[in-house]
Amino acid sequence: MSWQLGTPNTGDALAALDPNSVRILWQRAIDKFEQNEDFWAKYEGKAKDSPIRVINDTSVGAGLKFRITARAGYYGPGKNGDDLFNNQSDFETDVINSYEVDADYIRNATSLTERTDEYMGMRGELADGQVEELGNWMGREKSARMFMTFRLLGNADNYLFANGKTSQDVLLSSDGMSYNNMLLMGQVLKPKGGKPCSIATRNGVKVRKYCTVGTTQSLFSLKQDPVYQNLLQQAAPREKYDENPLWVGGYMDIDGHRIDEYNPIDHDGYGPVGSGFNARAFLGTAITAGTSAFAITGGGSAAAAALTNIQYFKYF
Repeated sequence: MSWQLGTPNTGDALAALDPNSVRILWQRAIDKFEQNEDFWAKYEGKAKDSPIRVINDTSVGAGLKFRITARAGYYGPGKNGDDLFNNQSDFETDVINSYEVDADYIRNATSLTERTDEYMGMRGELADGQVEELGNWMGREKSARMFMTFRLLGNADNYLFANGKTSQDVLLSSDGMSYNNMLLMGQVLKPKGGKPCSIATRNGVKVRKYCTVGTTQSLFSLKQDPVYQNLLQQAAPREKYDENPLWVGGYMDIDGHRIDEYNPIDHDGYGPVGSGFNARAFLGTAITAGTSAFAITGGGSAAAAALTNIQYFKYF
């Protein structure tokens, strides 16, 4: 097919042409936007004092269930002098509790035909990136399940609410993270047997601290806390510029507590946003005020809402 310009060869004239008549040049590289990956990977370890202990006892053919056994100490009165151990009640009792954990497979997949890259003009870039993206998916899924484990599988002793509130139903926007609340969480852990985690090694000696993980939104109130601000001003390092969070961002280790920020990104893909710590979703179809009956869809667009197999509200 041939064609010619009937007007001067300008950008406006070219833009007015039939797009099928103009050669299409694809960008040579795919833009990759920032996305959440495996947040908890840096906390994983095989030691008992690791923030997250990884157990590799199971293997192929060894079954999909294993049991973790915990043993309590001896706290009886004992005997003094020549007193003898005669009755059954004189002896210590072994208190042993077992916890069963199910192990199973988690998988995902994508597909690609021989014509896909050629049609898109990507020259193998789509295929080369699939393995990496599946790895990122696995990291996100691991993190998501860990967040939901913290949120849903605890008991009353595992939950504290800001400013002494009794439940999340009575929390206000002013009830955010503060220096005093952070210290309270550590102090509550201590008499319950909660041990600080091994987070680093310095001169061959393990550094142990209590770990506080919060989302960007929740930790923002800590940065606004006057007590925390004063501590940074008075006690933050001054010898090196890159160690002072007042200039480079981040959080200081305070009073035996490590503070780590988790930033759940509002990504551009078809999937849930937010996290188990901050349930969040975008509507796929707007809801008009006053409508008596409506269907709730998610995803942030009509195209996303049409994908009914995506769990846009999985964190609620």
